[in-house]
Amino acid sequence: MRDSTKTKNINRRHVLGLFAGVTGVCITYGIGLTAPKTSIARWRGIALGGEASITLAHPDGEHAKKALVKVTAELKRLEAIFSLYDPASSLSQLNK
Repeated sequence: MRDSTKTKNINRRHVLGLFAGVTGVCITYGIGLTAPKTSIARWRGIALGGEASITLAHPDGEHAKKALVKVTAELKRLEAIFSLYDPASSLSQLNK
């Protein structure tokens, strides 16, 4: 039998890794190579039961907003599968 606390920590590590990767890409392709004017798009919310935030920097504000919409949609899709806090998630259903 697996310890549910251990499983929760693994899931949070995966999400934090995803956020770190997105941040690294944004820094590399957003801030480091942009014109002096950079637009910032931000999201704050709950991800897998914990507070989370995403900040994207890009010279084209609309591009940053569209990317943020895609990232948050993917986060919601993954949460619908892996969330231990949502009784309707695939993982919760499997655990039942």
